[in-house]
Amino acid sequence: MKLGFTMHEVKYIYSLNSNQVNMIKNWMAFLLLCTGLTSKAQSPQWHHRYDQTLVMKMACAIPDGKGGSTVMARFDEVLDVLRETDLLTAGVPKILYLVGWQYNGHDDKYPAFFEVNKYLKRPEDNDARQSLLWLMKEAKQYHTTVSLHINMTDAYEDSPLWQEYVQQDLISKNEDGSLLVTGQYNGRKAYQVNYQREWEKGYAQRRIDRLIELLPPLKEAGTIHLDAWIARDSKGHRETAIQEASFQQKIGRYWLSKGIDPTSEWVMDYMQGIIPFYWHFNGRTTEQYLSQPATLVTGGHFNPDLKSSDFGLEFLFGTSLYGEDKFPGWRRYRDNQFDGNWQSAFLRDFYLNFPQYAFLNQLQRVAVDGKGSNRVATFSGDVVASLPDSTVRKGATIFRNHNTICFPLTWRQDGSYAAFSTTSTQLDIAFPAGANLFKTVTVYSLSKTGWKKEREIQLTNNSIQLALEAGKPLLLTPSNGGQGDTTFIHHEAVKKIPQHHAYHQTLTYKLLLAESGFDGPFKRRDNGKNIVHLNAEQTLQAIAGIDKLTLGIPKIVYLVGWQYNGHDSKYPAFFEGNPAFKREQDKDALESIRWVMREAKQYHTTVSLHINLFDAYEDSPLWESYVRNNIIARRKDGSLLGGEWGYPISYAQEWKTGFLQKRIDSLCSLLPIQEAGTIHVDAFHTWPPMPSQQPDGSWKIDLEQKPISPFLPFTTADETAAQENIYAYFAAKGIEITSEGVDFLRMQAFEQFQSMAWWYGGLANYLKWPASVYSGGEDRSEWGKLFGTSMHIEPEVKNDPASLMGIKGGFCLKTLVWYYLNQHDRKYLVRGTESKSVQFSGGLRSELKAGNLQLTEGQKVLVDGNNVLVPATWMAGKNLVAYSAKGYASRTWSLPDAYRKARKARLYCVTLQGNEALHTVNIKDGKLTLGLSADEMILIQLQ
Repeated sequence: MKLGFTMHEVKYIYSLNSNQVNMIKNWMAFLLLCTGLTSKAQSPQWHHRYDQTLVMKMACAIPDGKGGSTVMARFDEVLDVLRETDLLTAGVPKILYLVGWQYNGHDDKYPAFFEVNKYLKRPEDNDARQSLLWLMKEAKQYHTTVSLHINMTDAYEDSPLWQEYVQQDLISKNEDGSLLVTGQYNGRKAYQVNYQREWEKGYAQRRIDRLIELLPPLKEAGTIHLDAWIARDSKGHRETAIQEASFQQKIGRYWLSKGIDPTSEWVMDYMQGIIPFYWHFNGRTTEQYLSQPATLVTGGHFNPDLKSSDFGLEFLFGTSLYGEDKFPGWRRYRDNQFDGNWQSAFLRDFYLNFPQYAFLNQLQRVAVDGKGSNRVATFSGDVVASLPDSTVRKGATIFRNHNTICFPLTWRQDGSYAAFSTTSTQLDIAFPAGANLFKTVTVYSLSKTGWKKEREIQLTNNSIQLALEAGKPLLLTPSNGGQGDTTFIHHEAVKKIPQHHAYHQTLTYKLLLAESGFDGPFKRRDNGKNIVHLNAEQTLQAIAGIDKLTLGIPKIVYLVGWQYNGHDSKYPAFFEGNPAFKREQDKDALESIRWVMREAKQYHTTVSLHINLFDAYEDSPLWESYVRNNIIARRKDGSLLGGEWGYPISYAQEWKTGFLQKRIDSLCSLLPIQEAGTIHVDAFHTWPPMPSQQPDGSWKIDLEQKPISPFLPFTTADETAAQENIYAYFAAKGIEITSEGVDFLRMQAFEQFQSMAWWYGGLANYLKWPASVYSGGEDRSEWGKLFGTSMHIEPEVKNDPASLMGIKGGFCLKTLVWYYLNQHDRKYLVRGTESKSVQFSGGLRSELKAGNLQLTEGQKVLVDGNNVLVPATWMAGKNLVAYSAKGYASRTWSLPDAYRKARKARLYCVTLQGNEALHTVNIKDGKLTLGLSADEMILIQLQ
C-alpha cells in the first residue's frame, strides 16, 4: 500500500479497454483451470488462518528527502503499540507487516531490501537488525506475528541493484525501448521490474533467498506482504501482462516453497491458491464470495477511493480493517492535531468490523437474496446478515443492530462475547441455545492498560441486559455463578525490559560447588572450612552430562560457592574465586571460572554466577567500610542488627553512597557476566527475616514487613525503589537478574525486570502472568503439576555427580512437560470436587485427579502419571521423548496431530554417554507402540 492510498496501480487497472479486460479474464480462467483451482476448490494449507486473523500494517518510516528517515515508530515503539492492541482486542491473533523497515523507509532503494533501517534501532541494541529480530520474537507474547512489507515490482535509480538490473535487462520497457516508469515516490521515479526476466535469470529467487538469510525468522513468521505487485506489458520486450502474470505465479510458488505465504495489495484472481490475503479487497462480486470461502481467499478492507466498489458486500460478508491508518505513528505524521489518543478510533474500527468478519468467515456462505441496499445474506446455522436494517442475527439473537454489536469471539476458547456501541445504549441479548454460558456472565472492560472486572450478571432465560457506554468495549465471559468451578485466565500486561534469555524455554539450574562452614546458630563469619563438592573439571563434566540427558535443551547454570570459601562466604565482597575450584594449569580460580563459562557453550549452556546483595559478614574485606558508611543495618540505637544470615544491607544507603554500583562494576570487570547476560541474586528480599529468641530459649524467624535499617530514614518503599535501580543498573549492562522468589519478603514481584524465580508458585501468579513473563524454577505444589514446573538439578548433582541419577526422570516428568506447556496460552482452569484441570490453547489440557497428572491434546494422551510421550520442540525436525518411571511391556500412543503424517520412527536410548541407536519402528494410523524399562528415556525421531 502506498501511503495515502496512491492510485497509480488502480489507474492502470481501470484504464484497460474491454478487449484487454476480456483477454485477461480469459487468461485468468485458463490459469485457474491449469492449477486445478476452480471456484469450488478446497482451501490450501496456509500457514495462518487469514480469515480469523487481524492482518494489519504499521508505518515505521519514510525517507526524509535529505538522506535520512522520518521515523513514525521505532521497533520498540511498535511493540508498545502491539501490547496495547492485544489488550484492546482481547488477544485476537494478529499479523503485522512493517512498512519502511528497510534503508531509509517506505519505497526506498527497491529492488534491494537487504538492510534494516538504522533509524528504527532500539538504543540498547548494536544495530537495527538486532532490534528487528527482537521485535519479531517479543511480539509473539502479544498473539502477533511480525513480518515485512516489501516490493518486488518497483526499481529506483539509487538502489544498490540499479546498475545490475539495467545491465541485465531486468527492467520492463516501453515500445520505444525506454524504461517503463510506473510512478514517482519519495521524489524518485519508480520503474517496473520485469518478472519474466528476473525469474529466468534467477534474480527473483536470489532476492528472496537473501532476504531470508538476513532475517531467518521470516520462515517462522510464515507470511510476507508484496506491495503493488502488478503485472504490466513490457512492449519493448514484446511481453504481455499475461506473460508477466505467469511468472508472478512462479515467484508466488517460490515463496510458498520457502514456507512463507505471499500476501499482496490488489486482488489477482489468477493467483488463487497462491495468495490467501489481499490488502484491498475491492473488485469482489457476490458470486465470488459465495463460491470462494474465506479460508481460500480473503482481504483486509475495501479501499474507499474506489467508488465503483460494491461496499454492501463488506457488511453482508464481513470486513476487516487496515489498522495502519489508526496507529499513532502514521496519525502523527499525517495529522498535526493528533492528541495521542489513537485507541478510540482503533476501537471503533475494530469492533464494528472484525468480530463480525471472523464470525461470518467460520460459517458456510449459502445465498444472497434481493438487490442493492435490500440484499440479505444467509449462512449456515440460520445466521442472516441484512443490509436493509443493518442487522446480523440468528433466530431471536441479534448479534448486530446498526452500530451496536455483541458477537461471539471466534478466537477465544472461553465462550466470550464482545459488546460495543458507538452510542450509549441498553444492550438486551438473548444468547443462542447451547451457548454454554453457565449461570452468569462476568463483564470485563477492556483498555490499553489491561482488563478490569466490572461485575457479574445473572442470566435470565439465557438472556442478559446491561448498559453500554459509547466507545467502551466489554468482554462478556461465561462463569459459574459464584460456584468458583471455572476461572478464565486474563493475564496482566507487563512492559518488560529487553530479555536476552527466554526463561520459560530454558532449563535454569544451579550447581553447588562449595560451602563455607560457620559456628553457632546463625552465620556471622566463616570458621575456615571450605566444604568442596565440585572443582572446575568436575563442574564441566556435570554440565556435559546434563546436556546429554536433556538432549541439548537451552540451559543456564548459576555457580554457587564460586567465591572465597564457598556459598555465603565473605559477602558483601565477591572479588576472589574459591581456590578449591582452580584447575592446576590456571593462575587462579577466576581463570578457571572463565574456562568453564567458555567451554560450557558447546553444551548449549550459559554459565553465570549465584551472588548475594543483601547479606554482610564480619570477616568480609568490605566489612569496615560498610560499617563506617552505615550500609550495614542498625537498630534505632545505632547497634548493628544481625539477621538470619549475616547482617542485612540497606540497598538504599549502599546505592546512595555508590558502593553498590562499584560492587557490580568490579564483578563485571572480573568475569564475563555481561556476555552471559544473566545473574542470580540470592535472597533479594526487601526486608530481612529476623531471628527472635523465645522465652524457652528457642529461636523463631520473624518475617514481618519492616525497614531494613531503622537507624536510617529509608522506608520499605525506598528500599524497593533502590532494588529497581539495581535491576536497571544490571540491565544497562545487558544482564538480567533472576532471584530466589517472586514476592516473598518483597513488596512487589519486579515483573518488569525479573522473568525467573528459583521457587515459583501460587495460583495467583499463574493467573497473573503468562510463562513468557514470569516462570520458575520449581513448584512442588499441585498447581506446578497442572501449569508445568521445571526442576532444580542442584540436589541430584550434589548427591551423585558421577552418574547424575534422578536427572532423567526429573527432566522428563517436569521440565519436558513444562517446556511444552509454556508454548501454549493458558485459557481457563476448572476446580471440581474430585479433580482440577487447566485448559491451554491448541486443545491441550492438564488434569490432576487423585494425585495423578494426565496431559491430553484433544483425545491424545501425552502424559499419564509417570509415563510420558511429549514433543521435544527445541530440536530440529520432528522429535518426541518417551519416558517411564516404572516401565511397561507394551503401550500404544496416539501421536499429536502435528506428527500424525509420520510413517516411521527411529528410536534412541538417551544415556549419560549420549544417544544409543536402537531400531526403527513403523507408525500406522498415527499410532506408535513402545515398550520401556524402568527409568528409560527414549528419543523418537519421526520420518
